Amino acid sequence: MFKYTKSATLVMENAENIAARLKVQYISTEHILAGIFLTECIANKILNSCGGSKYNFITQIQNAIDKNNTSDGYTASVKK
Repeated sequence: MFKYTKSATLVMENAENIAARLKVQYISTEHILAGIFLTECIANKILNSCGGSKYNFITQIQNAIDKNNTSDGYTASVKK
């Protein structure tokens, strides 16, 4: 069994909080990526050095979820 670093644990906690705030019942890759944007870690520095913006990214997640969300809180891709 693998153990998580402190940064990885914080990323996952942030991803869970984002999913809850967006009222979805799962954590997906986009939530983890947003969690990286919100955590002081090496991956965050890499994303920022590539021109990533947490505010633009989180807005894009919200827009995608709004378009794909079903009445039960899951997107069509999760239900497959």
